Amino acid sequence: MSIITSFDNKTKAMISPEDIVPACDVRLNTCITMWQHKISKELLEQDLVEEIVRISSGNGPKPVYRVKGTNIAVYESPVGGPMTAGMLENVRAALGIKNILAFGICGVLTELEEGKCILPTDAYRDEGTSYHYCPASDYMHIKNCDKLAELFDEMRIGYVKGKTWTTDAMYRETMGNRDLRVAEGCIAVDMECAALQAVCDFRSMELYQFFYGADSLAGSEWNARILGNYEISKRMKFFHLALELAKKIDEQ
Repeated sequence: MSIITSFDNKTKAMISPEDIVPACDVRLNTCITMWQHKISKELLEQDLVEEIVRISSGNGPKPVYRVKGTNIAVYESPVGGPMTAGMLENVRAALGIKNILAFGICGVLTELEEGKCILPTDAYRDEGTSYHYCPASDYMHIKNCDKLAELFDEMRIGYVKGKTWTTDAMYRETMGNRDLRVAEGCIAVDMECAALQAVCDFRSMELYQFFYGADSLAGSEWNARILGNYEISKRMKFFHLALELAKKIDEQ
């Protein structure tokens, strides 16, 4: 059997999240996840969240919080598709999550300004996790992109839509592969989108995802731009945007 035909939904999984993650007394429908440890730290310092439970992440237990005054959970995902997918599986098993709003930085493949909101329409599956959750294909369709765009329009927040290149190999983003992806309509590069959508499709969850542009791979050399060097006040604006979006999604 070829590695790209390894998806198997005919036989039972050897281990399921429910085997290792006990159900929590708190049950929530909607959750925010991010790859932003500086935001996590700021949320605690501003006393905006309260811990609900600690969840196994593969790298030790990680806290899941509730945003105070809401029914919205929030947690920090590990970087990369496999660990992000595993963490989402465990959070779903613990809290019964049905909607996941994911946001974080991405690299840009075209001339997009720093901090521009990007709504992925499809994710190129240059990673392995998604192939174990759905049949092989080049792209995962991000099915709630248009619904999220409607919410952005309602809130009068600017954005651009386009395909993203999801890869696990950040040091093998070659110029040749970049050019191929751009020719197919990719405007961003990330590490988790395809895996998240595949997990959500398999587990009957709804994914809503947006990025904001950080480093640039559009030129002849990589440009870090705001990667790792973005003011916390600006980072928090994206969290508050995600929170307002999550509230609207939770009400639907």
